[in-house]
Amino acid sequence: MIVVAASDNAIRHVFAGLAAERLAEMTATAWHDDPDRLAAELIAVRDVLRANGRPAPLYAMVRDLPFAIVGVLAYGPGLGGMIWAARADAPLTTLSGYRWWHGFFVPHVLGKFRRVEFTAAAADQKSRVWLKSVGFTEEGLAYRQGKRGEDFVHFAWLNPDPQAGIIDV
Repeated sequence: MIVVAASDNAIRHVFAGLAAERLAEMTATAWHDDPDRLAAELIAVRDVLRANGRPAPLYAMVRDLPFAIVGVLAYGPGLGGMIWAARADAPLTTLSGYRWWHGFFVPHVLGKFRRVEFTAAAADQKSRVWLKSVGFTEEGLAYRQGKRGEDFVHFAWLNPDPQAGIIDV
């Protein structure tokens, strides 16, 4: 597995192959159910943030072809929302993936923020277990947050350095 900056084509490729349950989870809070539009919206948000000097690091995990996108989009000083999308044919998380997460992503991406949030479908037990295993804390249940009444769980990663992500405005 290699990890590279996520190109527009990598984002489109991953979103075109989302597993049905992941697509349902990601579109539950979108205005539509179209994975191509989700990819285009992510690209547009990333580009607007970057054009305005805001952090929007997105990475593609690749084995021959991109199979996952992970990153954080800034939405306030020191605050970010994590994006994680994987294709249906993505390999299981490997030791090299965990090493990259803890050796690069935590110090160089999450570490630039004071607080990073992620929202997962309440029924998605795999994501809930994984998020907790990589340092996120479950903060609460959001009843009927999805457009079809789906419940979601809010998670947050809090930087152990309380001064991290403080931006002078």
